[in-house]
Amino acid sequence: MILTKSAWDTEKTEFDNKFNKVQVDHEFNAASKALRFKKEYPASIQTTLIKSARETITSKYQTDWIDDGKGGKVMVFRDNNGVIQNNPESKLNPFTAEEMLSANLKDVLDSGKQQKGGGQNPKPGNDDIVDIAELGAATTQTQADDLIVKHLLQKGMLRTDPEFAREQAKIREQYKISEKPIR
Repeated sequence: MILTKSAWDTEKTEFDNKFNKVQVDHEFNAASKALRFKKEYPASIQTTLIKSARETITSKYQTDWIDDGKGGKVMVFRDNNGVIQNNPESKLNPFTAEEMLSANLKDVLDSGKQQKGGGQNPKPGNDDIVDIAELGAATTQTQADDLIVKHLLQKGMLRTDPEFAREQAKIREQYKISEKPIR
């Protein structure tokens, strides 16, 4: 069977649309696995909430793929004017599917930080994530300063920003870090 140019273009467009749908599905499925719901929501409700949030997002924004600068592609969300939606909480990088879902489901997601366990069976976790409440466990100014810096960097602040030094001083004062021994 020989296809005409228009038939070939139609087939190619249909294939591209199907392939794009599979990629978008994959992005949303991966993003939904990272969400932590409050305990009172059973899995069936979580699935319904994710589906509803996804429909809300895809009806409001058009998904598109752009170069990620590393030889790959990253999914972005465009409004009706074609403007990519950027997240002010992540240094104005484009919203990810997880960030979009989280924003739409913020009322039902568990936002509390899990305390890392101790003793015989500590819970696995990312030791690079710093909760400001950990400052109380710091026994020296050096340890506390390291925790404060990690915390501020996590928030997206740059060390070169004058606000970084002000915020660091404010936290040091608030938690009375200067009263601890230096080392």
